[in-house]
Amino acid sequence: MIAGISTATAQLNDFRSRPSVPPTSDTSDDVSSELRAPGSGPDAERGRESDLRADDQVRDVSRPGELSPGDKKRVRELQLRDAEVRRHEQAHAAAGGAYAGSPRYDYERGPDGKQYATSGSVQIDVAPVQGDPEATISKMMQVKRAALAPAQPSSQDRAVAARAQAQLAQAQRERNQERALGSEAQEVTAATRGEAAYTSQNRSRGSQSSAALGVMRLLDPPLAA
Repeated sequence: MIAGISTATAQLNDFRSRPSVPPTSDTSDDVSSELRAPGSGPDAERGRESDLRADDQVRDVSRPGELSPGDKKRVRELQLRDAEVRRHEQAHAAAGGAYAGSPRYDYERGPDGKQYATSGSVQIDVAPVQGDPEATISKMMQVKRAALAPAQPSSQDRAVAARAQAQLAQAQRERNQERALGSEAQEVTAATRGEAAYTSQNRSRGSQSSAALGVMRLLDPPLAA
């Protein structure tokens, strides 16, 4: 596993290397989820060790330096698995961009003595951008693309995508609320300015009327007694 890169992170792991584990509820502030897929865990490891011991027994009766048919088959399986795992994790990393870490791999030594990647993970930042809904929307869209980037996303990959979608929806609601408040403020400001202009105009007209009446009184002759 890779050390966390934010207070809210998720692991995008290879989709076949580990057993499906139901996601556990997380009530802490430091939220993280780990993507696992079938084919790993203590039981799987013990099974592989048992298979390797059986293969060792077969090799014991083979000619020195020559792999048994079973060993050759296992090497081919590991080669295919290695390529599959790397494609999967590199797809996560490439789509995640600045929000994704580098792929990390777990290895198994094959009958030929070489190390083959059998599982992997990419850690990705899924924390919202505080106080900036627009930035959060953009970020969560990229996180979602990264989670679903491999040809066959795992169930946990899809869980990370769903989490990003939820964060995205929340940010959209916050953005809409901000826009609505902004529109109301603009309407109030415009109305206030309109009232002030109307009052000023009426005052100006009143002053002009009073001045005109005053002039008329000065010009009119006094009434005869």
